[in-house]
Amino acid sequence: MRYEAQYSFETYETYYRDANELMNHAGGKVKINNMKFLAGASTIIISLVLLVTFQNCAQDFNPGSYGGPSKNGPTPNTPNKVDLSSLSISASPGLTVVGGTTVTLTASTSGSSTLTYLWGGLPLLSSHSCATIIPSSTKTCTFTTTNSATTYPISVKACNSEGCGWEEVTVVTIPVIATITASPGLTVKKDEEVTLTVALANGLNPQSFKYKFYKATNTAAISNCDNISQNECKTKMSTITSDTSAHAFVYDSSGTNYLASSDALTLVVVSADVAPTSVAITSDQPSPNVKRGVKVTLTATTTGGTAPFTYEWTGCTTVTETCELDTGNMSEKTYDITVIAKNSAGATAKTTYSIAVQAPIVPTTLSIVPTLVTDEVGLIPDSTTQSPNVVVLKSKKVTLTANSVNDGVDWLPLNYLWKYRSGDQDFTAKTKALTIDTSNMDTGEYTITLVASNLAGILTAGAKLSIIGQPTSGQLFVTPNSFIYQGDPVLFWLHQEESLSESLLFPFISFSYAWTGYSCTGTTENTCSATAIPFLNCNGSTTINNEDFCNLDTSNMAVGTYKINVRVTSIFEILSYSKSTFKDRSSLLSIFPCTPETCDDGGTSD
Repeated sequence: MRYEAQYSFETYETYYRDANELMNHAGGKVKINNMKFLAGASTIIISLVLLVTFQNCAQDFNPGSYGGPSKNGPTPNTPNKVDLSSLSISASPGLTVVGGTTVTLTASTSGSSTLTYLWGGLPLLSSHSCATIIPSSTKTCTFTTTNSATTYPISVKACNSEGCGWEEVTVVTIPVIATITASPGLTVKKDEEVTLTVALANGLNPQSFKYKFYKATNTAAISNCDNISQNECKTKMSTITSDTSAHAFVYDSSGTNYLASSDALTLVVVSADVAPTSVAITSDQPSPNVKRGVKVTLTATTTGGTAPFTYEWTGCTTVTETCELDTGNMSEKTYDITVIAKNSAGATAKTTYSIAVQAPIVPTTLSIVPTLVTDEVGLIPDSTTQSPNVVVLKSKKVTLTANSVNDGVDWLPLNYLWKYRSGDQDFTAKTKALTIDTSNMDTGEYTITLVASNLAGILTAGAKLSIIGQPTSGQLFVTPNSFIYQGDPVLFWLHQEESLSESLLFPFISFSYAWTGYSCTGTTENTCSATAIPFLNCNGSTTINNEDFCNLDTSNMAVGTYKINVRVTSIFEILSYSKSTFKDRSSLLSIFPCTPETCDDGGTSD
């Protein structure tokens, strides 16, 4: 059994105490089920809901009819039987609705006796019929939800002569949140069609609502987009000459109940497209007369008008400003190439360019120009002949470049094919320049063939490539050894580390030798002086010693340690080219004093 009443703050405590005392005599209890404060003009009113439970029955309890306990026990009202299972509440359109929806709740009970209803709820909204505080015969409750995520607990109490029943339901609202977009964009041209589209959040189906689209102000609805079922509107900015805004109102499926609106979308309106005034064609070739086979690129340049433009070419399928022509597939005659430029305004500009396709010709001469890839020690070959003999040191790189001459007459570009064989492999290349790395090639002679061709014919050229071994300064040896007595002869000589072919080497490479000696304070080269001794007698001379050996006379050399050094200079010469390089080879020599036991005639050892 539930009871609802309102008390002033001063009487609330007394009624609650008396009710508890009454229920204690009856074998039951009183529970405050709900309480809230209502602001009054001069007093604070407490809305108190008491739940009274007896051991054997349930009863409405009105504290105002009870004057207080007595020793003979309480004298409560006659209890009425309450049927709690017969009461239910139905909701239309449902218990879960979108924000702004009008909801109708209907109470239903079994039986045909006249009922009175008391609707309530938390929160009690004064704007709907569920806010009744006096029982009536109205079994429906209608109210409109707000457009926010809100829950509405609504209860109804139905009573007749046999008792009362209670039922409670909760209405949940899903807010309608709308956003608006414009296509093709926020910048639109006057008279351009714009598509305005509304999107709804929270998973709501856009097709379950109706829409009104507006431009500029809320009262200027777009005529073809007023109260429509589609969430998009197509309109033209035909009457707008400056920036404007667009937004949308969302209504329920009937189109009568407003639910939400989107934020305003600012559209920047610009002038409509202007047709181009003229278009011109330029060519990447210096002359409109081209040899058959030449690829020609024509470019259209538009003057005036509003971009972007599209282009229609005769002879090209492209719609861009460039047209690629392959004259190899064209006849030898004059062609008129026409282009038409247009934009969204629909107006056009047109022009024509004439190309004369002529018979191709082949160059009069073809030659090969060799160069070293880097400025290393190597041989720059003879480049003055049409078929040069190229000599290069092994491990170096050489580049052979095709050179064609036609006495100043334009000719069709050539296709190139290089061929040469190394070991058991054939190598080819189709570039104008061929770079050969000799690191993995054997020394010897190679034949290089170049074939250049176009539609007019074929030219050939060739070169001979000779790869020679790298010249070395060799290793320095001492005979008999590097420990001798003063006055003993000693021989220093060079041994070449790599065998060079004389037939290839000698016409281009020569060597020179310079022998020097340095006194040392210790037995390692880092203790030797940087200044050469002036009296080194090599091969019977202290000045001329350009040999790859040195028969050293030690008779005039003091006892001590010396560094004997030879500088080997390699000189490369071919035609007007000359280049040299050098390497040093050295060995230590220790001279000991001569004694009667080690020397004969006071100067030579045994």
